Amino acid sequence: MNLKPLLVILAVLAVALTGAAWVQPAPAGGCTIRNVPNDMRLRPPTTPPTTTTAAAATYASQERELQALTNQWRQANGLGALVWSEPLATGARQWSDRLAETGVISHDPNLRAALQGPYSRVGENVGHIGTASTMAVLDEAFRGSPTHFEHYQQPNYTHIGIGIRSDATSLWVTVRFGGTI
Repeated sequence: MNLKPLLVILAVLAVALTGAAWVQPAPAGGCTIRNVPNDMRLRPPTTPPTTTTAAAATYASQERELQALTNQWRQANGLGALVWSEPLATGARQWSDRLAETGVISHDPNLRAALQGPYSRVGENVGHIGTASTMAVLDEAFRGSPTHFEHYQQPNYTHIGIGIRSDATSLWVTVRFGGTI
């Protein structure tokens, strides 16, 4: 039985319930979760977030893969596909940079102010998975979490932007949704 989706869901639920969580890969490949105050810097990154040209190409491929998985579910359930938004993606990448730098998974408290574009409705999913994991695992975890799944089901969302960054052991993912009421 693959426990990775369950562990990611538990991490997402911890964030939803407490506002912040520290998620660190456990030796056996699982995750440990500890609740912490929102403003606490828990640990320095083991390495700075990777932003080389090769890494950027990998991130872009993963971002589009997660967009495709999201759109596959939406279209199979009678909803329109989400169009890529570079302004949403830029903000998502900046937030993922912060997550990777601090090692703390949290939602952007200034999401509305950080957004650019004509959106009257916005949403955000954040995730943290091991570097050996896949976007399919993260997609399954988002769909398995009622709070995060709401963004998949929202018919008023028309655009998506995704940002992925990494530290030495993890991928930090921010998915931003935009639409109108």
